[in-house]
Amino acid sequence: WAFFRSFIMAISGSGALAAPRLRSLDPGPRGLSLTGIYEGPHPVSRTPGERISLPPEHRRAGPYSRPDLTYAGRADIGEGGHGREGASGPGFSSKEPALDYAKVTTEFRRLALEAGAAIMSIRDAGGFAVRSKDDSTPVTEADEKADAVIFDGLRCAFPDLPLVTEERVASHDRMASTFLIVDPLDGTKEFIGGSDDFTVNIALVEDGVPTRGVVYAPAKRRLFQTDAEGRSVEESGPFGVDAGGARVLAPPTPDNGALVVATSKSHHDGATDEYIARYSVRETARAGSSLKFCLIATGEAHLYPRLGRTMEWDTAAGDAVLRGAGGSVVRFDVHAPLGYGKEGFVNPYFIAHAPGVDLKPAP
Repeated sequence: WAFFRSFIMAISGSGALAAPRLRSLDPGPRGLSLTGIYEGPHPVSRTPGERISLPPEHRRAGPYSRPDLTYAGRADIGEGGHGREGASGPGFSSKEPALDYAKVTTEFRRLALEAGAAIMSIRDAGGFAVRSKDDSTPVTEADEKADAVIFDGLRCAFPDLPLVTEERVASHDRMASTFLIVDPLDGTKEFIGGSDDFTVNIALVEDGVPTRGVVYAPAKRRLFQTDAEGRSVEESGPFGVDAGGARVLAPPTPDNGALVVATSKSHHDGATDEYIARYSVRETARAGSSLKFCLIATGEAHLYPRLGRTMEWDTAAGDAVLRGAGGSVVRFDVHAPLGYGKEGFVNPYFIAHAPGVDLKPAP
């Protein structure tokens, strides 16, 4: 233990790792107890998910030997901050066991359908109240009801996974490399305005990558999701308790001389138009919410540049569906894959595209 403590204390202030300094490091009964030991946004490792591996001479046998720890962000992992294998503390987790993707797929679908039914019940009844959140974006009873359905269901099904939802501000300080993320009603403006372009978004992010997700558009009766193997499918309604007929999504390589570009119904500007003008565009497809990702996954569109503010809960589920169909979501500036688990869950500008699209550089 002395070797381990000396090593960690030394490198935390050496510049070899991150600048924040450790205040204390104490053994716990189940492994390392790392609660309340750091200052600053990122302890020890520079990047969420970066491995902390001690050299052999500093490892020691016994209950406190944990050379396999990985850093997962600022806040607790799971409820109470415990990794599944016994390490505890803010921002740390042990290597996670494999998830049951069949269960993930089943629960995501079930909760999306239940949330969608709650949303449609409120819309059909009419007269729902609208208020502004602290960030000046609108929220309705439908957002909150759908959030309650999904939150309670996910907490019951996956109690050990961190859960971030748009409507629970307290969850926005939680950072991890593997987590669940939810937008219970994506496209609230469209919902308020009477449009059908709103969705329920639920996603699983693993090591910063959205690997499973469901996007359900209840008013359009369209459901897109990744299956247990990670392939993306669109299920044909009516949607019963058990999944019905579904087609695997595999969009063909588009003609770069005749692209269909998806654009937002609510967010459009001159910079977006300027960038789109760099392509040979046959037509544009205007859509709200995360449906734009799904249009690319089905082959109904080929490109969706977003030069505006979005949050990870806006994009994760659609990103998972598009990736599962062979498409990609990349940063606008460097065309590197869009990562998740970022500070504040804020996205940079990005481009979603079908495989085979010849991306143009940013201005």
